[in-house]
Amino acid sequence: MQNAVATRQRDTTGRVSVWVLVLLLLIAVAAAAWSALPTTAGEQVRRHLLSKLREHYREAYVDIGAARYEPGRGVVIEQLVLGDAARQGQCKALVCIERIVVDTDLSLQRLADFDFSPKKLTIRGLELTSQIDPEGHLAIEQFFPLPKFGPGAETIEIERGVLSVIDPANSDARPMVVREIKGRILNRPPNPADPKTFQLTAEADFFELLEVVGEFDSEKWNVRSRLRRAEFNRTVAAQLPFCLRNRLTKLAGLSATFDGVASVEGGSQQAALNWVSKVDLIDGRYESSFLPYQMERLQGEFFLRPSGLEVALLSARIGDARCEAKGATQGWRWPMPLSFSLDTEELLLHEELASCTPQKCQEIFQRLNPRGRIAANANVRFDGQKWSWQSAIQCLGLDVQFDRFPYPVKDVRGTIFSSDRETIGQGLVGRLEGQPLRCNLRLEKRDPAANNRTTLVELSTEGPLTIDETLLTSLTPRGEETSKLENLVRSLNVSGKVSLASSKFESWADGTRTKMMDLRFEQTNLRYDRFAYPIHDIQGQVLVDNDIVHISNVRGQSIDSASISARGICQSLPAGTLFQLEIDGYGISMDQSLRRVLAAEHQSIWDTLGPSGVLEHLNVFIDLAPGQTTPQLKIMADQYPRSDRPPRSVSITPESLPYRLNITGGRAEYVDDQVVISDLQGWHGQSRLNAQGRCVRQADGRWVLSVDAQPPTRVLVDNDLLTALPEEVQGTFHALQLYGPPVSLRGTANFAFPDHDHPDLDFDWDLRLQLEGNRIGDAGPVHDIRGEVQIAGERIAQTTNATGNVRLDSLHVDNVQVTNVQGPILIREDQLFVGQAVHDGRSESVAASSKSIRGGLFGGIAELDGQMDLTSGRFDVNGRFDGIDFATLLRDLNQPAQHTKGAGRAVMRLRGLLGDYQTLSGQGAASLQDASLYELPAVVRLLNILSVKPNHDGDLSNCELKFRLDGEQISFDDIRIWGDILVLRGSGTANLRQELDLRFETGVSPNNLWSRLLNPLKDQQYTLWTIDVTGTLANPVFDKRTLKQIEQALERLFPEFDGDNSNRRTAGRTTRQELLTR
Repeated sequence: MQNAVATRQRDTTGRVSVWVLVLLLLIAVAAAAWSALPTTAGEQVRRHLLSKLREHYREAYVDIGAARYEPGRGVVIEQLVLGDAARQGQCKALVCIERIVVDTDLSLQRLADFDFSPKKLTIRGLELTSQIDPEGHLAIEQFFPLPKFGPGAETIEIERGVLSVIDPANSDARPMVVREIKGRILNRPPNPADPKTFQLTAEADFFELLEVVGEFDSEKWNVRSRLRRAEFNRTVAAQLPFCLRNRLTKLAGLSATFDGVASVEGGSQQAALNWVSKVDLIDGRYESSFLPYQMERLQGEFFLRPSGLEVALLSARIGDARCEAKGATQGWRWPMPLSFSLDTEELLLHEELASCTPQKCQEIFQRLNPRGRIAANANVRFDGQKWSWQSAIQCLGLDVQFDRFPYPVKDVRGTIFSSDRETIGQGLVGRLEGQPLRCNLRLEKRDPAANNRTTLVELSTEGPLTIDETLLTSLTPRGEETSKLENLVRSLNVSGKVSLASSKFESWADGTRTKMMDLRFEQTNLRYDRFAYPIHDIQGQVLVDNDIVHISNVRGQSIDSASISARGICQSLPAGTLFQLEIDGYGISMDQSLRRVLAAEHQSIWDTLGPSGVLEHLNVFIDLAPGQTTPQLKIMADQYPRSDRPPRSVSITPESLPYRLNITGGRAEYVDDQVVISDLQGWHGQSRLNAQGRCVRQADGRWVLSVDAQPPTRVLVDNDLLTALPEEVQGTFHALQLYGPPVSLRGTANFAFPDHDHPDLDFDWDLRLQLEGNRIGDAGPVHDIRGEVQIAGERIAQTTNATGNVRLDSLHVDNVQVTNVQGPILIREDQLFVGQAVHDGRSESVAASSKSIRGGLFGGIAELDGQMDLTSGRFDVNGRFDGIDFATLLRDLNQPAQHTKGAGRAVMRLRGLLGDYQTLSGQGAASLQDASLYELPAVVRLLNILSVKPNHDGDLSNCELKFRLDGEQISFDDIRIWGDILVLRGSGTANLRQELDLRFETGVSPNNLWSRLLNPLKDQQYTLWTIDVTGTLANPVFDKRTLKQIEQALERLFPEFDGDNSNRRTAGRTTRQELLTR
């Protein structure tokens, strides 16, 4: 029983334990179920949400890492990932949410119905990574619209959000990252009538804070944003997507810090968005290849609206300039109308800056080429088709180069008013080389229909400018080929100072251009290329009237203080350039400065003539016809004395005949390679020249001067002339020593001047020399030469040939007159031939026709033939004397000859060196017939010594002699003087000093009867007396010596023949003479 009881007790205890265990199990299961309820609910939420998302994003990759329910907090969803399904294997999440907390009360019934209805939805760790395509669409846009999960949370908050935008077109660029995204969305406001709102803030590397606030309801919405301390620079620009970067290329050089606010409104009733944005530029800098300067300190205020951009204020520093701009655009699509006002101070102008301006401004800039600083105010408008503007430019020391006259104008000050129609600058003041410049400027827009004036520039200076390379270059408009005016001025080689009294440059719409310039020269130098005679200290005026240049009232001085005046004209014609320049010079020095301006062939003429001195007047006319390259040169030289100054002269000293000739009057005119010389007057000492002439350029290029010497041309043969003669004849003429009055000269001479092919001066002449009482030697025997010498010849290649005739009326040798001297002469090289010797043995016909030089001497004829070496003066001549009247001879020798008669002849050959008596040599013979020698006082004395009384013509009436000449001594080898009674035979010497040393032996004349009867007297020459003659020709001394044998024989034959008893001799002389005669 106990067993049974024990059994029953054990059974009862077992049943209790089972229920307890079951209860415990149920409690455990209930506890386990209750504890597993959040996990199960979260899993259900994850599955439901994942299914819902996958159903909504069928083409996307969707994954949720986990979800759970936390009582008192709500559902927590972790690791929500959205990606590209096509890239699931290597999926890179586009949207990744670290945690979503859904604040909701989760009941079993709501869990069964999957009804969350959260009060608050918190999203933490939102990471958005999205690529952007070239059109600006983000890859995450594919996840819109979002799936709907019921009415949604009342409030949605976002914490620690990040947005990364990647540009696949620029793989090297860093993605743009917006971090610390925070937001709050009031999805279900407490008052259903209130709009939904949201707030969003974010940070990034390129801005400090972004705030976005929005409101929206079923009819309208509004979004407002604020951006603080945003930055834009090259780094940020490089990170921008291509779609943005491509639109902001012109801002690539911008670095800026700015704030911004924006507001956007929209709604169902609005066709377009209404938005406005304001940007406050705090500081910035902009540099671009389109701008020459870096713009710094950019500050401004901008408003962006659908109607366009408004620049409320924009200021910047461009270099040292401060610029401000205001304006607005009408629209955003170019070309849209716009208007801006610009103000600047201290703006530096140059070409790069001009290239950024409108085309019209660039054209004006190119025409004026300004450089320097300005202050400007401009209003610019663009109506969508064309630009218009108005501006006032204040020049603050501007440098300008006007294209029509690009001379650099410095420090221009004044105001220029400019518009799209015209540019006007009145009263502008600048400086040219420190000299004040006045300028008026007017530029108008071209109107071809009206052919308006497009350009007007007026310039004038208050002081002189230096004529230098800069000024010369400015005579050609900028960008054009060298102008004819510049070529002209350069050809003048002008230097010095010039003042721009006035100038006007105009251009017209049809392309016509005019210019007027009034230039005043001071202290200017000029040397024209085609006649490079230097002119200094020029003062004058040059007027430029379009293509005509007038040179007037130009006066200056040469290097030797000669007075120079010039006038001329230069005109551009369709056929070419007409240039005429006339220069007058007064008191021109004939020196090397004038020689250097001549052409090479003219210089050779200059060197040949050797001019010097001062020319009274020189006129040069240069005429360059259109289309010609070589000007016609006309030169006129006048040498007439002026009443206001002492007379001056020009002298020439020819190179081949260095005889200085002073020109005191005359005129020479050069034109067309021909020089005409008229009324030429000159002198040298007592020599005088009066001539006409002509100098002509021959076909071979050689210049030939023809001179016609006219009375009263006279040449004094003096040492100057002799020294100037060629060396080959200089010695001869020196020895000739022609003295006396000047020789009158007339005739012609032609001179061919040297050139490159003809190094020597060649000339020919045909001259007549009129001697008017000249003499040979200072005290020589030949004097009072009167008559004419005609000579014609040539000197070519240093070889001289000439022929001529001597026609002398009279000449005297001591007191002996020779009249009517005529005959031919010939000069061949250095040999002079006279008389019959002119044929030079080369032509018998010439020799037969040649005549001796003949003259009247002592009532007879004297003839001369021979030759002389003109170089040495050595001569060899033959003389013949026929029909000499003894009485005339005595009278010419100043000897008494009242009843003297007789005729004589002589021949001689004479050799020697002209002027040197010591070299004389020769021989000759003379005879005298039927002469009354007994009439001569010396013969009377001789006969008296011989005790013979001359009482009839038969006493000593004949004479023959032979002589030799050796130096100054004359040797008489055989002298025979005889008559009917006596004969004198003798020999001896005499000299040119008329000293005598003769010895005569007397004998009975062979014509005497006794010499025929007496054999001793007939066959032999007996000497009766020996007579020595000494002394001089004017006062001879006789010494008689008698042979004793002859005297005694005669005394026996003729007792009355006693020389000691004069009375007896006188008484018996008749008888003896008669006897002897018989």
